[in-house]
Amino acid sequence: NNNNNNNEPPQLISKPDQLLQLQSSFFSSTFSQTNSVQSNNNLFGMDAEWDEETNGVAVLQISNRQQVILLDMKALSCTKEGQEALERTVGALLDDVNHETKVIGFSCGQDLSRLRISIPNLSMTRAVVDLQTMLPTNLKKYGLSRICNHYLGRPLDKAEQCSFWSARPLTEPQRAYAALDAWVCIAVYQKINNIPLLSNPKQPQIQTTVLPSSC
Repeated sequence: NNNNNNNEPPQLISKPDQLLQLQSSFFSSTFSQTNSVQSNNNLFGMDAEWDEETNGVAVLQISNRQQVILLDMKALSCTKEGQEALERTVGALLDDVNHETKVIGFSCGQDLSRLRISIPNLSMTRAVVDLQTMLPTNLKKYGLSRICNHYLGRPLDKAEQCSFWSARPLTEPQRAYAALDAWVCIAVYQKINNIPLLSNPKQPQIQTTVLPSSC
């Protein structure tokens, strides 16, 4: 539990130009990898947060194997420029026409339905893989925290799940929770498919305790 800058949770990306700056470095960088490692590096995790005041999604979290970004969907989705930036980045990622990318979510049907409210021009989501459908029958009934405990050895702390996601700024615990929720989707997917986990100090750390949620 290091407090240096490398371990601080990411800040929200709220402006279209900030999002577009990530188009090559985050969203497309994996496509330049060699074929021998491409299938492992073209993995992304996805999760979304909202609350009773949200029409659509309040925060969208996307992770690759080394980095997590948090998108302020309230701010980005309310302007034409923001919508265009979301379509060029998130939309292109979720609808990978070349079938080179997998975007891993967990029981993500409602996430995608609400995301289509926030991004009306979001069409296909062919890259999305629902992790829950890959689980053995005896584990399908469990939530993500229990699945993390089974595959990664620690439960996922869900204390922030029902917090006020429309608030700005988000608290540091909210941002940490949001980042971890997306990253663990990749980690569990890799465990199921026997893909080695990267040893990277910037990866979020799973909490050692889980607090019950009232949701």
